[in-house]
This record gives sequence, structure tokens and C-alpha cells, in this order.
Amino acid sequence: MKMVDNAYIELFNSFLEQNKSNIMPYISFESGQLDKKTKQALIQKLTEVSVEITGIPKELFLVSIKEIPDDDIAVGGKTVTTMKKELNEQKNT
Repeated sequence: MKMVDNAYIELFNSFLEQNKSNIMPYISFESGQLDKKTKQALIQKLTEVSVEITGIPKELFLVSIKEIPDDDIAVGGKTVTTMKKELNEQKNT
């Protein structure tokens, strides 16, 4: 593990030297519940696109996914839980 840590530190220091700034990008993504495969795809694509746009090495990006329970998200005054329940009731009638 120490080799990985040293390689990371060398990359980070090299990047800082070249760019004369303290850049360590942080990407935060908030959503409802996601499965593991979707989260992995998000992490990969968010990092990939950010590297393409900024030119910052992918090893310097920190990506965080925050899953918010359906009871804690509301649209138009209704929680996602309520909206899902109403949609299911409409389907069954």
C-alpha cells in the first residue's frame, strides 16, 4: 500500500508544481437511492468528464455520492414516497 501512497503523493506534487495551485477537485452528487452498479457508473463518468474538461489527473478527484431517502425529498410539496404511492394507486385503478 505504501507504493500506491507514494505514487499518489508524487503525482499530486508534480501536478501542483506544474500548475502552481492547490487543486484537489471534489464532486458531490445527491440523489435518491441508487444501486451499486449505477453508483460505480456515476463515479466513473463524473471523473472522466471532469478530467476531460479540466485536464486534472483522475487520481486527484474526490467523488462523493449522497443518497437521500424518498421521505426526505419533495417535489411540489409531496415527498417522493407519496408520489410513488400515488403513481402505484393510479396504475392499479
